[in-house]
Amino acid sequence: MSHEVETMAWAHQVPWHGLGVKVGPDTTPAEMLVAAGLDWKVEKRPLFTTLQAEGGNDDIEFTAGTERLAGKTALVRQTDGRIFDVVGERWNPVQNAEVLEFFTHFCKDGGATMETAGALKGGQIVWGLANLGNGFILPGGDAVKGYLLLASKHEAGYATIARVTPIRVVCANTFALSGGFAGDAQVRVPHTRKFNPEDAANAIGLARQGISEFEQNAKLLTKLNISRDDAIRLLAPIYQSKDEPEDIVKNFDDRANRTVKGIIEAALKSPGSDVTGSTAWDLFNGVTYYANHMARGTNDNRFASTLVGQNNVHANKVFGKLLELAA
Repeated sequence: MSHEVETMAWAHQVPWHGLGVKVGPDTTPAEMLVAAGLDWKVEKRPLFTTLQAEGGNDDIEFTAGTERLAGKTALVRQTDGRIFDVVGERWNPVQNAEVLEFFTHFCKDGGATMETAGALKGGQIVWGLANLGNGFILPGGDAVKGYLLLASKHEAGYATIARVTPIRVVCANTFALSGGFAGDAQVRVPHTRKFNPEDAANAIGLARQGISEFEQNAKLLTKLNISRDDAIRLLAPIYQSKDEPEDIVKNFDDRANRTVKGIIEAALKSPGSDVTGSTAWDLFNGVTYYANHMARGTNDNRFASTLVGQNNVHANKVFGKLLELAA
């Protein structure tokens, strides 16, 4: 399986995935840019096609120069010429320095500290994660800290996003919310608009509000008991959609796939679960623990999927379904 993390740096405690190089706890966003290997730029370069002259045959091609492709440009990394994508002329590149500059406002004005930054998939995805300096403790001492994730993709069709990201302290389960940021836990800036870090910094208050809303939702989940059978009925359409949930309920050992079994096990036995593992909060943390620590693949594959990939999509679906039950 291919590796997802190209470069990365982290401060404070060793992250659960153990990747990247360590930097000091007071590292500024600008210093993190260099330490994380993100001090490179992308640029748009024109595309050309070769024109074939009349008179060519099957054995010999006669060329008659080149012609520029109107409306299309190549998005290229300056340091090594890597082509990330073909984009339109209205598409605005977001430079890595702008992504990290976004966090300058959080660190200077909002009391946040840089936690990690890096590049995924050969540099195509760049991200930064900052500790917002807030969080909450649930009954029983289960602590959750508030973070903000900013991710930008050097590829057409994707916006730059800022997401509220609660991290459960006891097992470092990471979960990037897609809902809850005052009704929508992410800020999206399409590449057809110019990315302005100062404007995006207005999200400081929204980010803190997003963590507050997550706290209220987490408390709801701690009060909702859910049986193993009902947990399977909720998980199956998301993780095992080709099979009937009732068939899995009736013959769990033989019919449940590796993921569903792993989540149920994690809900019961992962760090921080209660004696019974029977609340909706336990089940949700079983989902995030499995995605972070148990799913197949290397640590960096799991890390990438947890931040911006399928693991995060599935976790958000489970979170939404559990909130519907708890409402």
